[in-house]
Amino acid sequence: GEVGRLLASAELLKQGFGVARPESDDGYDLVSTSAAGRMCRLQVKTRSRGIVYGNGGEMFPVRRRRGAKKNEKSTEDREYRAWEIDAFVFVSLISGHCWVISVDEIDLRKHFKSVSPGDRHDSAWHVLT
Repeated sequence: GEVGRLLASAELLKQGFGVARPESDDGYDLVSTSAAGRMCRLQVKTRSRGIVYGNGGEMFPVRRRRGAKKNEKSTEDREYRAWEIDAFVFVSLISGHCWVISVDEIDLRKHFKSVSPGDRHDSAWHVLT
């Protein structure tokens, strides 16, 4: 989580965006601001281990988990809602890739989204402008 947010923040700054972090859990991790002034609420998902497919593809969760505290076993797994966030940023600590996908392009009823290096979402920071 935290490493992915920091890497996404660094990449946003490198791409010329402003970056802010909410003080509370409002359902998104970062807010980006483009040079033109467009603000986007970003949900960052990070992978540090797991299966990488033959084409370099990886799977990222697109569901929210809540209630899993250190000593709790029960969690609530629910869908994100399109009005909560504007885009997902998937950060792979395995491959070093970042994928940027508008929330409109993801079926939020599913549990995972598959992405691959070189696909149209790979480093697609323009989605946020």
